[in-house]
Amino acid sequence: MKKLLALLLCAWMLVSVFAACGGREEKIALTRSYTFSGVSLKLPDGFTVTNKEEGYSVAANKETGDYVAFVKAEADHPENYTEEAVKSIYIEKYGDAIGETLRFEKRKIDGFDAFVVSGRYSDGKKDNNFISVSIFMSDKTATITYNGLSGTFDDAFARSVDGIRITK
Repeated sequence: MKKLLALLLCAWMLVSVFAACGGREEKIALTRSYTFSGVSLKLPDGFTVTNKEEGYSVAANKETGDYVAFVKAEADHPENYTEEAVKSIYIEKYGDAIGETLRFEKRKIDGFDAFVVSGRYSDGKKDNNFISVSIFMSDKTATITYNGLSGTFDDAFARSVDGIRITK
């Protein structure tokens, strides 16, 4: 459990690596299919895979700084993750204010157990939205973290999460 939580935080910490711009979203198309370690999803227009390594990948929009991080970890069990435990990790790292916006949902993705954590935090300059999805498969755990630094892709990210499929 600690390894996955560390990976979740690692993906989440990428927020500090990318710069952001302002803007509001119109309906943005999800046209680019991307598969990472057996997990397939659609990326919003304007996103390019910028880093591809074993167990880790990033797709980013260079204009806005928004990005999607993909992390593959060892197989784990969803029973190890309670809402309280996951939320406490985020609150410990980012402060009480993030706790007010955190949402935790257990769900199934193509028959596999998963949980989705989403919320908003401020770095003092802007509000940043995120959605993190962890999918528990028999041979691995995949985590996809969408970081909406600009506010432009919030709806597109939510639609992308709903379209995640397992291709194994």
